[in-house]
Amino acid sequence: MGSGPGLAGSGGPWIEVHQSMQHLVASSVEVQGPRRFRESLPVPAPRSLTRYSKLTPELIGKRDAFYRDVAVVAYPTPVGEVRMTDIDEKALYDRLPFSSVEGVKPYLPAPARYRVLDPDTVIDPDETVDLTDHLRPDGTFDWDVPPGT
Repeated sequence: MGSGPGLAGSGGPWIEVHQSMQHLVASSVEVQGPRRFRESLPVPAPRSLTRYSKLTPELIGKRDAFYRDVAVVAYPTPVGEVRMTDIDEKALYDRLPFSSVEGVKPYLPAPARYRVLDPDTVIDPDETVDLTDHLRPDGTFDWDVPPGT
């Protein structure tokens, strides 16, 4: 949901970065097990839904420097690479607000039918594991990786 600071009272110079509206970003690491994984996880690049606003350079710097891990999950790596089309636009990371701007699609297709994917190419939710407890306060991640990728 996109929301602005206006009348909602969610913005202003009195709001610290850690109190401001935030969004989730993600990074990934592919690991071959079995082995012990004890490393720092990569910090994803900042992505801003407000990149078209008139923030000062100081506020942009503070916003882009803020990051906090909130979850770590693992799952067996699917075979092949199937990606959702237009994912950055659908997530509103990379879409200008007006379709009249050159290069902005007037709409994002929502097909009534989707192709059927081979089960080996998708992530099985039942095999997804929450590993957030393995993240240490110093930012390192410590986990005994089971066999597989």
